[in-house]
Order: sequence, then structure tokens, then C-alpha cells
Amino acid sequence: HPSQKSQPNALTKLLEKYTSKMVCLSVPRFPHCQIYLCGTLHVAHHSTEMVREAIQTICPTYVMLELCEGRIDHLVEEMHHVDVHIKDVLRSAWAERSVRTLAMGLLGWMQTKAAKLTGSKLGGELSTACKEASICGSTIILGDRLYSVTSQRIFDRLKWHEKLQMLGILLWETMTMSVVLLADYIKKSHDDDK
Repeated sequence: HPSQKSQPNALTKLLEKYTSKMVCLSVPRFPHCQIYLCGTLHVAHHSTEMVREAIQTICPTYVMLELCEGRIDHLVEEMHHVDVHIKDVLRSAWAERSVRTLAMGLLGWMQTKAAKLTGSKLGGELSTACKEASICGSTIILGDRLYSVTSQRIFDRLKWHEKLQMLGILLWETMTMSVVLLADYIKKSHDDDK
């Protein structure tokens, strides 16, 4: 919930500015508690700006991140510059004889490439949220299950043809991923807030 420092007028302006990316929820059982949800893209500058502005304006008691303990190291500045090479993804998948390893590796490679193409940091909004929460004195909560558990559960529930279909989509996206399409997607996402 917002602290005493945040002004109702500033909150209204914030919600209007990010009307398609941010929502305020009330919990009837806890009438003095408001929850603000921010929809972000892990590779977009405007997501980082929104998160910074939201935390500075709201000064929340808690900041929950879509992050698990296994990925917390990615918030370290140097981790944003790690290169994921397609040959390493393929080598790992072959060594493990795992479709899941291939699919998750391709997804990670695509995110890294997208961040590089847009000149942003992968997960920059998460890093910014941590920094701003620290400045505001907010408690940070890691609100995601371990990535390995999530990906394993997804793959366990898919039938073989669905796994192959997902892998085909990822391979196609990997081969056709372009700066133009990515920039257009991020621009459209940003334009929704205007």
C-alpha cells in the first residue's frame, strides 16, 4: 500500500499515464491495503521507467518481483551483459537429450537477443524495482516459483505433439527474429500507454 508520502493526485496521474499497463486492486478483507500491478516487458526501456515512477510515487510497503531465488543473481549489473550463444544452447540440449533444455535455452537466447537489439538490459525493470524499493525502504518479496520447477511442470503437462509444436514455434521465432519486428512490437506496447 502507498505510504503517507504519496499524494492521491500523483497516484491518479500515474494510473492514467499507464492505464493499459498498471492497475490498482483493493482487497475487501483488508480495506487499508491496495495492490498495484505493473505489466512489463523484460526488454523494454519504458517498463523500467514505469516501474521507477510507480515505486517513487506509491512508496509501497512491499514490492513483489516476478523472480525466484534461482534467478536473483541476474539482478547484478554484470549479469545483464552475459551472452547466450545458440551453439551453447544446442550443445547443452544435445548433451542432455532434452527437448525442455532446448526450448528453455532458445527462449533465453531470444530474450538476450531482444535485449541486445533494443539496447536495453534484460530484466532491467526488476533491477530498477529492487533499487527503488531499497531507496523507499520497501520490503522486497520474491514472488515466483523456481524457474526450473515451472518449466518442468509445463513440459510434464504437454503431450509429445504439443512439445514438438512449441519447439517448432521457438525455432521459427529464433530464425525470423528481426530488429524491425521487435522494435515494432515494443513501440506498439509503449503506444498503448499514450
